Amino acid sequence: MKNEFQKSLHNCNKPLVLSCNNDDNAYAEVPFVIVNQFWSQYPDVTDAVFLRIDKKNEVDFEINRVEDSALMNSSGNILQEMKEIKWNELPPAVQQTL
Repeated sequence: MKNEFQKSLHNCNKPLVLSCNNDDNAYAEVPFVIVNQFWSQYPDVTDAVFLRIDKKNEVDFEINRVEDSALMNSSGNILQEMKEIKWNELPPAVQQTL
């Protein structure tokens, strides 16, 4: 027995587009140059999320299962990069202060 979804698909004469995630417009507000520059500098990135907040361009992403973030100017140059590191990767002087 077909469920309601299958019946509606069978009766539909128009093409159907399904999306597996909710970021269909992930790059919509970010200038094209930012997206291109980012992908040229980070080709192995996974899970990239482009954000444009108050004319600032930030990209949150993962490389080798490590969370990173980059702040880029309007030309696509990286101004700042933030990387998640493990406690034991911190210099001893920093560990002692924290």
